[in-house]
Amino acid sequence: TIPVDEKEYSLEYSASGYEYIATWIMETMPVTFIDGHSVFYSRNIYAGLTYLFPNPPIKVGYDFSGWMFGDTVIPVEETEYSHEFSEYGYVYFATWSQKTMPVTFVNDGVTLFEDDIYAGETYAFPAAPEKYGYTFAGWKLGDTTHPADETE
Repeated sequence: TIPVDEKEYSLEYSASGYEYIATWIMETMPVTFIDGHSVFYSRNIYAGLTYLFPNPPIKVGYDFSGWMFGDTVIPVEETEYSHEFSEYGYVYFATWSQKTMPVTFVNDGVTLFEDDIYAGETYAFPAAPEKYGYTFAGWKLGDTTHPADETE
């Protein structure tokens, strides 16, 4: 009788004997991708196999720079990842670079002021232009006019 895992098994006689070979089931581990304070994507993976990164998240006013793992940013050009086993799994964080956009103030076809700003950044209106025989009413952007008294 052979004790195995607190169970006993009995074998019939064999002149060559018996050889037990260990078998294994590969465990999975979690890999989580975080964007800001939220889980963007999560899955269980097997150690040593290669996986594709998820499609990047979208954030208005920003370009996705890559996934940060530890202190390293993995650039968007890299499309695959692989890990050794860790019972705790692995976590990646989305990294971003903020886009700039041009802001231009034009009077009668002449550019008075031009700059690149970030979305959400505050900026000052330039000094009111002068035009003989007219009173400056304000700056128009699309269908919205910012009156002169708001732009001073």
